[in-house]
Amino acid sequence: MVIASLREAFGLIIRHPVLWLPGIVIAAAAAADLNIEYYYGGSFLAGKLWILEIILLPFFVAGLLAAVKSNDMTARGFFTNGAHNYFRVLLPGIVILFAALITAILLILPLSLVGTPGSAIGLYAGIFAGVAVPFIFLMYFFDAVAVFENQKVFESIRHSIELTMNHTGLVIKFFLVNIAILLLGFFAILLVWTMMFFDKLSPLTTMNSTEMQAVTPDYFTALLGTEGILMTSVIFAVGTLILVTILYTYKACFFKVLSGTSTPATTIQGEYDEKGRWYKY
Repeated sequence: MVIASLREAFGLIIRHPVLWLPGIVIAAAAAADLNIEYYYGGSFLAGKLWILEIILLPFFVAGLLAAVKSNDMTARGFFTNGAHNYFRVLLPGIVILFAALITAILLILPLSLVGTPGSAIGLYAGIFAGVAVPFIFLMYFFDAVAVFENQKVFESIRHSIELTMNHTGLVIKFFLVNIAILLLGFFAILLVWTMMFFDKLSPLTTMNSTEMQAVTPDYFTALLGTEGILMTSVIFAVGTLILVTILYTYKACFFKVLSGTSTPATTIQGEYDEKGRWYKY
């Protein structure tokens, strides 16, 4: 079931270009963010860009999920369904985000009150990770529930948790496949990037540990240069495009089976009369 859904996802991606739209949006934002940071020093502008991304992404995610659900892979169907299901995806996502943030703050607040040293940053990061992992694991399918089953905000979250708890082993296998895809993707991106900029980064290979610790982001970007930053953003965008497209399509295909929407229809009950005519109950 887990591998079969992945095969189905690859088949859909190859045949239907419309499924690449969410990946294109995220990849464009990632590339723009990197270039804005470098050329304009604009962490403020980059932050605004990601806010816009968060607002727009549910539209494209909803369109992809609906396309897999209905097998309507036309651009018109994608955008129509994206608009129709936009708030079904956006609102529970906001609820989950705020719930996770509040949970993390409530865990960190006691440590802040008693006072913690600067080295506690690692502890805070661990708390955020400890909150994020169960939230992602239990509520990962909230958007699929909202689109496939036309559920409202809290019902989408509740049913995602319910499905995950009822099929824990299967969902763990699904996440392991996702992690494997991410690791392979990041390795491929890093390998291509290193091969392209090996000559530019060669001064780093001659540094000792003390010199490496003194390397600053400005020094690193100076080594790459303007052309290197541009090519880095392109490589990163292409990798992001491929990974996002695979993972979201895989999620839709897996959920279709997990929720039972792809199982054969229930047989209609009935009986034949003495003349051989069929009557359903």
